[in-house]
Amino acid sequence: MDEIKNTAVKKRKKKRSTNPAVRVLKILGTALLSIFLILIITCSIFATVLTIYVLNFADTTTTISLDKTETSNISRFLSVNPDYDEDDEDSQEYDLYYALKNSNKHVVWADLEDIPQYVQDAFVYTEDERFYSHDGVDFKRTFASFVNVFIPIYGGRQIGGSTITQQTIKNITGDDSRDSIHGIERKIREIFRSINVEKTYTKEDILQSYLNLVPLTTQEYDIIGVQAAANFYFGKDVKDLNLAEAASLAGMTSWPAANNPYDNMKNNKLRQKYTLDHMLDNGAISEQEYNEALNYELKITGDITYTSSTIYEDETKDQGPTSYFMDAAINQTIQIIADYYGISWDDASARLYDGGFTAYTTVDRSMQ
Repeated sequence: MDEIKNTAVKKRKKKRSTNPAVRVLKILGTALLSIFLILIITCSIFATVLTIYVLNFADTTTTISLDKTETSNISRFLSVNPDYDEDDEDSQEYDLYYALKNSNKHVVWADLEDIPQYVQDAFVYTEDERFYSHDGVDFKRTFASFVNVFIPIYGGRQIGGSTITQQTIKNITGDDSRDSIHGIERKIREIFRSINVEKTYTKEDILQSYLNLVPLTTQEYDIIGVQAAANFYFGKDVKDLNLAEAASLAGMTSWPAANNPYDNMKNNKLRQKYTLDHMLDNGAISEQEYNEALNYELKITGDITYTSSTIYEDETKDQGPTSYFMDAAINQTIQIIADYYGISWDDASARLYDGGFTAYTTVDRSMQ
């Protein structure tokens, strides 16, 4: 009897083990488990590599100086000052000897104390509403910008994720790669640089640099910074701008060539309202100020030569023909620029004539 029972049990076990459905489920379960483990391992490897990759940027891309670097449409060649007295702190070791200028570019520095609060607020509330509260990177806005690429949460309209700190760094370094992996690397560098800059400088330092480096160009002229923009568009200094003019300039930032009041007043008025709306929503202006600014009629001068800076006017006057010494100094400077940046002679020459360089020469004007 026991033998018959054992035989029956064996038959049932054999029947169960040979059931096709059970075998398929076992194989499927094993496959899914294997795939899951492979995914876990792959993700771990990817996370490790990504962490190392990001930390490499953290170690090598965090040094940015916001010291007053007064970029200009002028390249200056300085000569030795024969009257220099090293014991006199006001004595200058070098004097201006020759200047090259880009007649289509205008750049003039303005200290933050000379820029009215409502001008500062106009740019802050247009570009970076949480500027005074974040640490260089607005991760909420960055994430929203990333999601918007795939899910049009803003009605298909593109939004920028860069803070004023990030934009300042981009304007200082010229690091503006956008394509594929280079764009990702640039963004990572920018994030670490921004965090480091916020640890090193005050918000006022950062905002001052931003307001002096922000491009406010037309289709024809290269206008850099709020002082130069006030000069060009309204024929006045930035300290004399009214709220309507300040909002007009701040509204340009998303696309200056298309939104400036010199080329397209209609677009600029829409952008001006955008700025005023944000200033009102954030309590920077009153309802009355909002309405007065919105109804103010802008008067555009469009004068690329206007400036109230005596020094600037002296440097941009006609320099006359160059001497053999200056011809040689200019050529040598072009070669230095070409070698330093790894660019062609023609590109280096264009950069020099575009302005912003200072060359120290050995000429002594008293002997010359």
